[in-house]
Amino acid sequence: MQVKCPWCQGTFESDRYGRQFCIRCGAELDLPEPDSSSTGGSRGPQPAAPRDEAAAPHEGPSGAPAGHREAPAGAVGSHAGPTGEREAGSHVAGSEGGEGGPPGGDRGRITSPTPWERRDGMGFFPALFETWKDATFRPAEFFANLAPAGVGPAFAYAMIFGTIGTLATGLWNLLFVPNHESSPVPPGLQIVLGPFFFAIAIWCVAAVVHLCCLILGCGKRGFEATFRAIAYSLGPSIFAVVPGIGSLVAGVWSLVLEIVGIQHMQRTTGARAVAVIFLPLLAFLLCICAVGLAAGALGMAGALLMTRG
Repeated sequence: MQVKCPWCQGTFESDRYGRQFCIRCGAELDLPEPDSSSTGGSRGPQPAAPRDEAAAPHEGPSGAPAGHREAPAGAVGSHAGPTGEREAGSHVAGSEGGEGGPPGGDRGRITSPTPWERRDGMGFFPALFETWKDATFRPAEFFANLAPAGVGPAFAYAMIFGTIGTLATGLWNLLFVPNHESSPVPPGLQIVLGPFFFAIAIWCVAAVVHLCCLILGCGKRGFEATFRAIAYSLGPSIFAVVPGIGSLVAGVWSLVLEIVGIQHMQRTTGARAVAVIFLPLLAFLLCICAVGLAAGALGMAGALLMTRG
């Protein structure tokens, strides 16, 4: 039978009722039997209620005491956040396991949306600041606890800080960089078109990085995980408002956050995350070297032909 997950809206095949896990997002669902007396008929899958942590310990299916505080993988409900408050919409995520069961690599990992993704309840600027602070200064904890929530909020977050950074960079170039006539793009046009090109760059970078993830075998959590890692790593772009070294600091800081983000979002090793981020840069440098060598070889060949002629 076809089951539709109320969290990610994805569908998958199942041959049983009761508690089970969505194979796409890892959320735990409760699929009632058609003759359920509580509703008088069939109803769709519901998010599973969180297990009572305070219940008396008893032997679970795996032999571990059920009263243990580590929740089952994929359980959807609420959990206590860093401040001790219960955070709605959080769940214990899964990773890439086999179909029909919770993925094993994330068992017990509690994830939740970012404050930015809960800005309707927190307020726009408080949610934006809290997300920026966590992603920029506590990236390991931030990305490890980041739940699937689509690419839209992450893209909006990146565009806010990226737009500020590109506008600031264009302004400083306009004020302090001499010889604007030699620039292929006037500084004023850079300011106007900067956000547009930044938006394109986010998607291009995420696509290239995810391709490298697939090549290195660490892209099983999908493009969404890679995109969210890249987008939420762009908060340091705001440091470009500082003239001089601001853009350099923003670029290096964002690069470090991307490595941490890929490591935790794709559930891979630090070495592989470093390789994923630097592989495109290495390929770009090799292409430049190849073009330079080809141009040099053509120049030498042309010079030899002219001397012989």
